[in-house]
Amino acid sequence: MPNFFVKQPDGKFAVFSTVVDDFHQMGMSKDEALEYARDEMRIRPEDIDAVFGKALQDEPFWDAPDRGDGLNRWRQALVPLAISHGLQTVSDRLRDIGLGEAAIPAEATRAAEEVRQRPRR
Repeated sequence: MPNFFVKQPDGKFAVFSTVVDDFHQMGMSKDEALEYARDEMRIRPEDIDAVFGKALQDEPFWDAPDRGDGLNRWRQALVPLAISHGLQTVSDRLRDIGLGEAAIPAEATRAAEEVRQRPRR
């Protein structure tokens, strides 16, 4: 499935798409996120807990040393966003939820910088 739930730093939920490397939805309450899973993502009722539970448990997309702080999945979603769309877009998404540039994770900054330094073909 190319869409994943992530828990935002403000406790609300977002849906991150690996197709466009950006968020489809942000700022949803738990109930709104569950409704979105059912109605928009067409997740079967018996599968919603498993899919949404990954966000609640902060199950990372890939292994990370800082797992367990509740925002690992969020930070990991910001890395492909930074790579595909740049740090300005990351900053915009953070501003959408009331956070400043200081909240940009170091791994997103590194990833965007690596892409920027690659030789153009």
